Amino acid sequence: MSNDTAAPAPAKISEITAWPYEFPLSRAVEMPEGLSQVLVLQEPTAKDAFEFDLLTGLSAEQVRPLVARLAVTPPPFVDKIPAADIIALSARLSRFFSKAAA
Repeated sequence: MSNDTAAPAPAKISEITAWPYEFPLSRAVEMPEGLSQVLVLQEPTAKDAFEFDLLTGLSAEQVRPLVARLAVTPPPFVDKIPAADIIALSARLSRFFSKAAA
């Protein structure tokens, strides 16, 4: 008899399916309203799409100001989000905009 156990299936990458979108942070981060473990993003508008040139995709340079706008949070607070979290969030936003363009 073997003690081998099957490895758990990799977690499915979450998609943005509804707005406002609540993105769970890996640790609490200081925001203007106090410590938060969730970043709440509002639905992007056509104005956001035009101002951030989202019709051609989402680049690294667009992520910080876009997340700040959608989270109604000043950019310096976005800078406090753990790197792995902002990378995961930017991937979700990128997939959202790509699906919208399809």
